[in-house]
Amino acid sequence: MGETASGATMRAVGWWEPGGPAVLTMLELPRPEPGPGEMLIRVEAATINPADLSFREGRVGSAITGPPPHVGGLEAAGTVAAAGPGSRWEEGQRVAAITAFIPGGRGAHAEFLLVPDDAVALLPDALRTVEAAVIPMSGLTAQLAVDQAGAAPGTTVAVTGAGGAVGAFAVELAVAAGARVIAVAGAEYADRLRAMGVSDLVARGEGAPARLRELVPGGVDVVIDGALLGEALLPAIRDGGRLIAVRAYSGATERGIATGTISVRVYGREQAKLQRLVDLAAAGSLTPRVAATFPAARAAEAHQRLAAGGAGGRLVLTFG
Repeated sequence: MGETASGATMRAVGWWEPGGPAVLTMLELPRPEPGPGEMLIRVEAATINPADLSFREGRVGSAITGPPPHVGGLEAAGTVAAAGPGSRWEEGQRVAAITAFIPGGRGAHAEFLLVPDDAVALLPDALRTVEAAVIPMSGLTAQLAVDQAGAAPGTTVAVTGAGGAVGAFAVELAVAAGARVIAVAGAEYADRLRAMGVSDLVARGEGAPARLRELVPGGVDVVIDGALLGEALLPAIRDGGRLIAVRAYSGATERGIATGTISVRVYGREQAKLQRLVDLAAAGSLTPRVAATFPAARAAEAHQRLAAGGAGGRLVLTFG
């Protein structure tokens, strides 16, 4: 992926030195040009995820090899601005894409985003761009978790953090796969989760694992741990069951329970899977939740809001 030779520039939200939200500034960077099998998106909306906070705070460490300034952002939606040689995409098409700021240090929080062809999905007319921006990273993470859980008729899957962006997608996808799904979440999400088809709701908090075991005396088959409760969940899982963490798990295990951590990079170039998620959302079978939108110039405020917790959906930066 090369930078432009024409001298064209773009605005981006980033930082020169890691730190708190105050380090964020509007940058003027070279506008990239697509090479073979690549396309350039004119970004209209890009989400802020917890990983962006870690990146901005300097907690990504040696994984970043590109020089500053650095730019966060793992997913975006907009229109095709240019397509490289051999690209399947055409200028003007509405699309959503997943990207990565590791290792280069440049992500989606910019007016233009360069991505490989197979990291992109076409947006149906029924899906708003802001909603579409919420799908790639969170949706593919949830799909990977549900696939690894083996969600199917006859299986019982518990999802912690079920009110969050990844957790809610995991609930809907596991229900669609035919599994019995138990949601662990705050009471404020109860009506929403019942509408998704969960079989039972468990209030989040210290007693959640015990309450899961009461509901399923033999233990659930799998827990998708969107709330990062980790080792505390083991008593709720059957012998030989599985705990799937959405971030690194380093706790103990017991009774033959397998533990694993998922990385969305596994599905980062699975274009058909991303397209399916986008199509499900357009059909009303998957529910992207936008908690709030912020103009790119107010990125620091958005970072503060995410760090405070309890957003109940994704926060989205808009570029206009």
